[in-house]
Amino acid sequence: RVVDDCPYPQSSAKNQSNRFLIQALRYEHADIRNKFWDASYDDSGNISGGHFAKNRTSYNEFLPSLFIAYRPTPFSVYRASFDTSYVMPNTFLLGGSRTSTYDGNGVYTIQEGNPNLKPVLSRNFDLSGQWMSRDGSSFAMGGFYKLLSNYLFDAGNSTRTDGTHYLSSTATTNVSPQEILETPRNGGSAFVYGLEMSGIKNMSFLPGFWKHLFISGNVTLQRSHANLKTAGIPDGTPIQYAPNWMYNLSLGYQSGRLNTNLSFRRSGAFLETYYTYSNSNGKTFNISWWDQPIQRLDYSINYKLTKRISMGFSAQNLLGDVSYYATRGKNSEKIPQIVWTGRSYFLNMNVDF
Repeated sequence: RVVDDCPYPQSSAKNQSNRFLIQALRYEHADIRNKFWDASYDDSGNISGGHFAKNRTSYNEFLPSLFIAYRPTPFSVYRASFDTSYVMPNTFLLGGSRTSTYDGNGVYTIQEGNPNLKPVLSRNFDLSGQWMSRDGSSFAMGGFYKLLSNYLFDAGNSTRTDGTHYLSSTATTNVSPQEILETPRNGGSAFVYGLEMSGIKNMSFLPGFWKHLFISGNVTLQRSHANLKTAGIPDGTPIQYAPNWMYNLSLGYQSGRLNTNLSFRRSGAFLETYYTYSNSNGKTFNISWWDQPIQRLDYSINYKLTKRISMGFSAQNLLGDVSYYATRGKNSEKIPQIVWTGRSYFLNMNVDF
């Protein structure tokens, strides 16, 4: 059960008609109460008992923000912002379950959630500019920097017996010679910075039918660094699900009755799950899962038959590319995991009442 209170005072100032400022302070209180099953296993892996247990976690966060906009002309705007945000650990990490396993040699291993996990706090800085023309064309460019504290992440280790991704980052503590405690913990800090560009060009200067054509696209270039405080994963490793680059391109046509679009998108490789292997000599190796670059070409068309009735057709993944391709290591073809969903086609009719 989660109780959340969010008072949100803010103030704004407007100087003439081309400058705008918003400053705010958001406060959030969250009260999380977990009830979970505490199971015991014998040395054969069979359940030997169990009972319900519970824990409680509270968070209190002050989140300031500042937004500034400047419009020197009707066709240009510049924006700068600073804001803070946070993400609470999911309830499974806080108190999803507790298991106690006996190895037959007098040692118990306890796996449990951690109600003392800290939320991930993000401080976000953005600076951008946008330029527009009278025919609706525009171009925008912006830079961003995000600083994360108490980073949480998915990881695994081949020495685990259950093969699951129970942990964010697992801390193993020898409470006593007879008890080993495994519980999630926060990692260190992380940051992301990058550049974004987007634009659309309307072909209104062309004659007749062709003046309804347009070309649009966007590209993101970014870098990320994380300090996980985990053996076998070096400082400066990329954060999860953050490719170094991605882009979209589309060619479209839009008039009163006809709307059609051909779009292509592609993204670079990114780290999916941190994973380490520990051998019998105690040495740890980084064999994290990486998603390899993927791409997709889609097409859609919609035609308005009457004011209320329209028909459409769309096709996805026209080139038949794979939708998921993961390997052990960034530049490797080891243990590939591939998902190919094929091409998809859709026909639809819309009626407005």
